Formats: sequence, structure tokens, C-alpha cells
Amino acid sequence: MPSSHFERYDRLNSIPSLIRDNIATIVNSDEYIIHYNWLELVESSCLKLGYQPCYIVGFWGQLVMGMAVNFILPGFRVKNGRAKHDILKLSMGMLPLSYETNIFLDSQEYQEVFLKGYLSIIQKKWLPTVYFFLPFTMYENLFENILGKKYLKRPYYPSAYLETNFNSFDQYLHSLKCKRRRSVRKNVEIFKSHNVSFEYCENPGQYQDRLYELANNVSQKNATHGSPFLLDRSIFKLLESKMKQHFHLILAKKENEIIGFSLILEKNNVFDYRAVGLDYFYSKDAAVYFNLFYEVIRLAINRKINRIEMGITQIHIKKRLGCSLRQEHAFITTSYNWMTQLADFIGTIPENRFQDSSLK
Repeated sequence: MPSSHFERYDRLNSIPSLIRDNIATIVNSDEYIIHYNWLELVESSCLKLGYQPCYIVGFWGQLVMGMAVNFILPGFRVKNGRAKHDILKLSMGMLPLSYETNIFLDSQEYQEVFLKGYLSIIQKKWLPTVYFFLPFTMYENLFENILGKKYLKRPYYPSAYLETNFNSFDQYLHSLKCKRRRSVRKNVEIFKSHNVSFEYCENPGQYQDRLYELANNVSQKNATHGSPFLLDRSIFKLLESKMKQHFHLILAKKENEIIGFSLILEKNNVFDYRAVGLDYFYSKDAAVYFNLFYEVIRLAINRKINRIEMGITQIHIKKRLGCSLRQEHAFITTSYNWMTQLADFIGTIPENRFQDSSLK
């Protein structure tokens, strides 16, 4: 009878090509909204930020069960609710620049055996290490059962999504409350009155410095305690070669200047709203931020998209747009069982310390 075993790799291209092809097929299946090529972009970006990738591939005999993605952050300590540089490492059992699961399985039949092997192989490798997993929506109950009492569970921001089965943008507006509908129309008129328009861009590499600047503006403004994951400027160039025909980049332009953008990935009739950037000198007066949302919704309706995944930030705004919410939790465990009992100080870190506020 076949048995399970696991291998660890520090780069995607270090995984043997045949195994890597199997993993790409799994990730690109209808089960997940992430593209395999997006993992390559994330790896490239995070390496430049000093985060070390760790890919754990599980096998059932000779068959590939699936892969888990982790990123090891530089050492840190916590003082007065802020993360400072120190020896303690943080392993993010999640996808940076994402709010999708970090586990990709060929079949859900492998859930239990994969999770048990995955959680056992990461233990006692980087010392001392805190393991932070988010989210485990589809594996949450099983994850809790396997860890038992050897974890801390923390509430996290819910993720927002919008069902877009409308025939037109006007029909969408009529699904909103009257007050919200008036607010949308007012913001659209403000946007037009400031001579701002939208442009769809297929070659973002030519604007990567400006796009990076706009994305960083949002991150710096919203991430009070800093964000562990930021968009790297090279990611915009890589979109052209790695994600062609799978992304939509909407530019808000005043005359010839880009003053805002939205980045959306598309897969399986779902939009994944990945990032937003803004020039705050213009954005408030021209209601650019809100109109970027509206334009994404228009595009989704026109393309007959079923759903927009809106992410885990600015939930109060997204609820006004008609979004529904999913509750998410974070799970925290440590290198040794006794350390988990001491790790409650992690809860003193503001929740937005662990989210990328440049992502919407």
C-alpha cells in the first residue's frame, strides 16, 4: 500500500520539472482562483524583500498529493505592540499578496494525510519560529483537530466578495439601497467633472515605477505599523510575461498622468481584486478610489463574471458596495509545544500588522 512522504524546496524552479508540471496543473485547476504563474511572481517579489520561500510537496507513493506554500520572514520581536528586528522568525503559512489558501491539493481526499505531514515537517526546522497560518477556511475544522491544543486561534478580518450576476451596471445599482445608489452616482459625476478617465493597460512594465509609487502610497497611508508584504515594482513587468490574458490593469488618468490603478486577476469566471494604487493629491477630490471599484464592477458585469473577490481590507466600504463577507481566522503555533503557551504576545500585534494594506 502506498505511503506518504514530503519534500521541501526553497525555490519553485528547484522542484523537478515533472513534479512542477503536476503542481502547476493542480494550482491551475478550477478548485483554486490562484494561477501557478502568480506563485512565481510572488516568489520573485518576496525574495527582493528578504523573505525566504519554502515549498512543501506531499507525495502518496509516486503521486503528487499537492503543495503548501510558506514564506519565512526575517527575525522580529514584539514591543508595545510593534514588531522589531530580533532573532525570532515568523513563518507565514499563507500566500503573500493574497488571501487565498496556501495549500493546493490534487484531491480533497488527501486533506488529512497532507495536513498531518505538512504540520509535522515544518516543526523544529527554524529555531525559534512562530508559524502563522491564514486563512484555512476550507481546512479550518480539520486543522484545529490535528493541532489539538497546540495552537492559538485569533479572529482576523473577514474577506469580502461581490456576486456580479447582473445584466447591467444600472441593474447592479438598483440592488443597492437608495442612499448608496445616490452616493455612487454622485461619485461618478465628481470623477467626470475632474476630467479623469479610465484606460485599460496590457503592458504595465512601461509604467512600473509609477505604479509601484501609487501602490506604496496606499500601503504607507494605511499600514500604521508597517506591512510584511508589499508589491515589488518588478511585479508589473512580470505580469506581461507570466500572466498575459489573465490580468486586467485599469488606469485612472488625468490628462496623461496616472493617478490611480486597480489590478485584477481573472480565472474560472472569477475576478480576484489584487491591488490598488492612488495619488492622494488628486484622489480624494476626484473620488478616484470609489470609481476604481465601480469600474471593476462594470468590467465584471460586461464580461459575465460570476464573482469578485474583494479581499480583507476596507470592509466597511465594500459592504456599502453590496459585498458579502466570509469570516476568517488566524492560527498560530510555535517550534515547540511549550512555546505556544508563551506565544500569546502575538495577539498584541495589531491585526493590520499581518495584512497588506495595499491590497484591496
